[in-house]
Amino acid sequence: MKQSIQWLSAIAIATSFIYSGYALADPPPHAQAHGRGHKQEQHGHDRHEHHRHYDDRHHDDRHHDDRRYRDGRHYPASLPTDSVYIRFGQQHFGFSGGLFYRNSNFGFELVHPPIGLRLGYLPSGYHKFHRHNRDYYVLNQTYYIYHDDSREYEVVDAPVAENITHGDDYQIGGLYRALPRHSRPVTRNGMQYFRFRHWYFLPQSHGNEVKYLALQFH
Repeated sequence: MKQSIQWLSAIAIATSFIYSGYALADPPPHAQAHGRGHKQEQHGHDRHEHHRHYDDRHHDDRHHDDRRYRDGRHYPASLPTDSVYIRFGQQHFGFSGGLFYRNSNFGFELVHPPIGLRLGYLPSGYHKFHRHNRDYYVLNQTYYIYHDDSREYEVVDAPVAENITHGDDYQIGGLYRALPRHSRPVTRNGMQYFRFRHWYFLPQSHGNEVKYLALQFH
């Protein structure tokens, strides 16, 4: 009986050494392959996270910001839904809210329309004034005249700029290179003007200069 117990003890000790050897040895080839595969899968997961982050940014650009910028300029990714399309010679424009857009490599670019382009209507927000025996319409720094025969508004050059006036001798529709000394900024109908007495001056881009269009409201 005693010999049987000693024999079983010897078997148990030998078995424990065998399992210890397996534990300290390198894992078998299939286990190593599984480990490398898991690592590659993790790398793939990392790549997936990177693309998901890119997709999130793309989603935000498309649905929340919807703008593109390059060289400090604004390039909308798409035109407003109420845009109409205008062809002028070989050029095509989108028109919405008094603004003109043209397709570019970076998106849609805000542009000034060419002289001679015609529209069938003007949206609200324009100013009408009489200058040089003619009625002018100005909207978003673009000037128009109206043709009764075709019922169209034609893009024209701005009226000739006037010399600086130091008194109250302004003319409606005149462009001035400087504001009166005591003018002050005011907001009217969501637009900013400079007011001097009963005159309102609307800043306008004129070539490389800023000039001021003289207006009155009744």
